Amino acid sequence: MVLLAFGSVEAQRAARSGTGLELSTFRSATEGVLSQVSKRWPDADLVVASVPFANAGVLVPADVEALNEVLSDAAATTGAQFLDLSVLFGDQASATYDGVHVSRSAYAIWERELRNHVARGETDSNRTHP
Repeated sequence: MVLLAFGSVEAQRAARSGTGLELSTFRSATEGVLSQVSKRWPDADLVVASVPFANAGVLVPADVEALNEVLSDAAATTGAQFLDLSVLFGDQASATYDGVHVSRSAYAIWERELRNHVARGETDSNRTHP
């Protein structure tokens, strides 16, 4: 299994600069990374994690939603699975230690879900990637 998590930095930059997200650039880069990983490890189960939440003052909720839509679409386009962390973490203040980076307790939840994912047999090492 290859787990990919990105988008928080882009959301932070957009929030700080006030210039908004470059979604087309993010989409292209995300699909490029997924394609490269898929080619490098063709038998790997690719899992793309969402940007989990937007804490007021750190990330703009609409930006996080837009990034997650891109991540979900890119995962679907490349045959990867999308893991929506907001479902796992909810809107818990304790899920981050600084408003962006995941806390130890949230990582424990995430780890448990990944272990369950593997135990349920949701990996597909025979999948062919585009």
